Amino acid sequence: MTPLLELRDISIQFGGLKAVSNLSLTIEREQIVGLIGPNGAGKTTVFNLITGIYRPTAGGVFFNSENINKKRSYERTWLGIARTFQNIRLFKQLTVAENIIFAMHYNRDIGIFSSMLRLPHFWRERNEVNKKANEYLEYINMLDMRNERAENLPYGRQRELEIVRAIATGAELLLLDEPAAGMNPQETKQLMRFIDKVRNDMHKSVLLIEHDMGLVMGISDKVAVLDYGQKIVEGKPSEVQHNKKVIETYLGKGDDDAES
Repeated sequence: MTPLLELRDISIQFGGLKAVSNLSLTIEREQIVGLIGPNGAGKTTVFNLITGIYRPTAGGVFFNSENINKKRSYERTWLGIARTFQNIRLFKQLTVAENIIFAMHYNRDIGIFSSMLRLPHFWRERNEVNKKANEYLEYINMLDMRNERAENLPYGRQRELEIVRAIATGAELLLLDEPAAGMNPQETKQLMRFIDKVRNDMHKSVLLIEHDMGLVMGISDKVAVLDYGQKIVEGKPSEVQHNKKVIETYLGKGDDDAES
């Protein structure tokens, strides 16, 4: 079976600096992959290459076997790639339901003419969108908060709403940028369960950047480690945790100290 996402020897250079160098990585269907590394290692740049904010200077980004190097960001959303950010980017003045409905319009075809004249197609489409939005909200136990403004939700629930809003675009692949940022340990554990539930129930694939090693190692099927734009290790969490290069990268220990 072909991977859902494949990065083939991608590189990007800004002036004389190679931010990412010859990176290859695959994400299978219904797989959770952690992408970790020190600050400045190139993790966010990889997300930007996948979502089309940047284009690689070498190599290719393949989604469902299609080279998407020349696709714009919105076209990649149409194909099934959605992203969340370290700082939650909900429409905080809108209601919980409106946030979901807004995202669903990426894959809806309601023309201006139908909307202005309130033709039957418009009403059918609107009813379908509202029904589907309610299903998403029921899934995350927020149906009773449907008309609540997003800014009034607890922080952890805002993060869940943001992830479900990404799913509502029709995404097959979710790129989660530090989803546990700002969370306490209890919220982080709940988030871990939620991400795993989304993978299993909705059959989504996930690539996540995260500094919380407990979350990464506890939920990922495999982990890739970047340092100075290069992949230094890739493997199962248990293998990566005890890898000498990873210990040196994170703890700055020398060869002798890293053995202890």
